[in-house]
Amino acid sequence: MSVQRGDQVTKLTPRPAGSGALHLRINDAETCDHDNRGSLTVQVSVAHQP
Repeated sequence: MSVQRGDQVTKLTPRPAGSGALHLRINDAETCDHDNRGSLTVQVSVAHQP
């Protein structure tokens, strides 16, 4: 997973402990989601460990 802020890109590799649903959310206060504008693109790839 990559997080981009301006020109800076940070790569993250989350490793789940088991199977299940993946939930994504913008780090925003509960009361601030009424005024969100713009877009978000998410790409998820599954890599199986040997």
